[in-house]
Amino acid sequence: MSRKDFLKEVDNESRRLKASRNSKKGMWHYLASSVSVGWLVVIPAFGGAYLGRYLDKRFNTGGFWTLSLMVAGMVAGIFWIWYSGMGRGGKLK
Repeated sequence: MSRKDFLKEVDNESRRLKASRNSKKGMWHYLASSVSVGWLVVIPAFGGAYLGRYLDKRFNTGGFWTLSLMVAGMVAGIFWIWYSGMGRGGKLK
């Protein structure tokens, strides 16, 4: 990479960063982000609880599978958020 290309790339990146700092995000943006994060945790948790309830009825194990799979679903949802970048200040891919 030549010096000229490098300086051009640095200049483009600095303009992009300045534009992102100057953009004012409103309440609706933050509300939509928090709802998205909520659903990314709720859906796997309900899925785990549903599967656990089925296994509990089938094998007559009380509430063991329901609770275990619901917690596993919550952990999976939180990991999904972290892995996709939303938990590190990034945007969801």
